Amino acid sequence: MGPNAKLGAIKIGIEPRNIDELIGLLKKNKKYLLKLCKKKNLFKKANELAGTYDSLGVMTNLFVNYGKNIKKRPYNYIYYIKYFLVEIKQTLFGRIRPANFKRWKLSDQKLLFNLRLY
Repeated sequence: MGPNAKLGAIKIGIEPRNIDELIGLLKKNKKYLLKLCKKKNLFKKANELAGTYDSLGVMTNLFVNYGKNIKKRPYNYIYYIKYFLVEIKQTLFGRIRPANFKRWKLSDQKLLFNLRLY
């Protein structure tokens, strides 16, 4: 881990010793940098590193194991009732705002139909 790592992608590359060497590398052209990489066998090291880690398998296993740990709970209808009570309160006692969306208003349903993505 970190800049003193012995393995991994951190060690594949051209390491400048100081800022002047870094500025000199940045001013070089692409052909020179490719020759330097070939001379240090950086392409071979990169291919070996890429072949050793199965990142797709690791991510797949992560999501599969996460799916196994999720406990399914029954739907709580109290929140649904609370939602409707708040909507009724907003409709009857709230300020009239054109930005408030109401699913049962025909103008809001038409707006949803016009903004559909498919």
